[in-house]
Amino acid sequence: MFGREDFHRKAAEKLGKIFRKQMNSAVGVFYAAQIGYLVQLVRNETEWELGNCLLFPIGYEKGISIEEELAERAMLAWKKEGGEGVPAFSACLPAADVLSDRIEVPDMPQKELDAMVHWELAGREELAGQEFLSDYRMEPEGGAEIMAVRVETAERWGRAWRQNDLKLNALTMMPVHGPERGIYGEHEVMLGGKHFHVADGVDPDFFADGGWQALYAACGLCFPDMAYPNFLKGRESADLWNWHAVELTAAIVAVFAMASCLVWDLAELNREQGRLEEQRNQFAMLQPDAKKKEAAEQNKKFIERKQGILARLSEHSIPGSGILVHLGSLTKEGVWLKEARISGQNLLAIEGEALDYDALSAYLKQFEEDRDFFPDGPLLKKAESEKGKNDGRIDFSLQLRYH
Repeated sequence: MFGREDFHRKAAEKLGKIFRKQMNSAVGVFYAAQIGYLVQLVRNETEWELGNCLLFPIGYEKGISIEEELAERAMLAWKKEGGEGVPAFSACLPAADVLSDRIEVPDMPQKELDAMVHWELAGREELAGQEFLSDYRMEPEGGAEIMAVRVETAERWGRAWRQNDLKLNALTMMPVHGPERGIYGEHEVMLGGKHFHVADGVDPDFFADGGWQALYAACGLCFPDMAYPNFLKGRESADLWNWHAVELTAAIVAVFAMASCLVWDLAELNREQGRLEEQRNQFAMLQPDAKKKEAAEQNKKFIERKQGILARLSEHSIPGSGILVHLGSLTKEGVWLKEARISGQNLLAIEGEALDYDALSAYLKQFEEDRDFFPDGPLLKKAESEKGKNDGRIDFSLQLRYH
């Protein structure tokens, strides 16, 4: 059981490397004692190196939250130092906002471990009766550090960045019980086993307090394989997927499948033509017997009808390919398709599963806006939670009329 799960995990990691965007820069932020910290990691040809390390005052503006002020001042500091565009931001939570503990865990599959950690935290008095997000990290020497953040805290951070027209890609916490201890050298810094070349002008005093937390936040975006905690997973998780590559791959697979069907149809048509020719030759050799002649004529008509059906199937293969290719481009996070089939004249039936009603609504909205391809919009025929499941997922079916 464990071997199969390990194989699936490694396969998913390899696919993730193919379909994830290649990041060239990441920015981590943190605040402590009315000081904001910003660390930029920049990828050169072979490795990541330390870029801008900035300090700025925070906590002096009235009427806005400190998280909103951090987002605003971080972006201002970024632009002041010549930063271009909007970087990928990751924030490190203050320790006071996170419930953290270390526990011993048995060897078990990941799904069971996820559930065990969640229920372990749910029993803590600090979280009684509150909604929270949980995460954990396995430690090299055994055991795990488990962490929980209240849902309202995570939503407050995400909202603060949205109010500044920015996106927070990750919300993490520097482990309390782990081996992540920063070391500052003459030409490099080391954190959690990662070494970074230090650019000119980086003040060693920057890492005297909150600089390590800002660096740790940036590392969470640069090294996704290291399983850094991220309390925005499933909510405002980093937009790091290369959707162009995903859509192109899905389109190629769909076209290849339809092309294979077309080749099969043509081969079957060719075989039927050969059988028809053989029947014609046999018919020419028959004596002019009325019954035999009638039987041969009927067989000839039957073969010709099959030939016509195969020809019509071949004609409809290309539009079907176009439908699947277009459907493959209309993806939405939190929605999975189980089946898509042509159920009638220009009718497409879709069945699938959604993480929640918000994800389903966002998926349906794509068809509402795509009136050129689906003029009538989507017709939702079913949307309900599957009996026997308590994870909140929605089974749905819908119908679309296409041109």
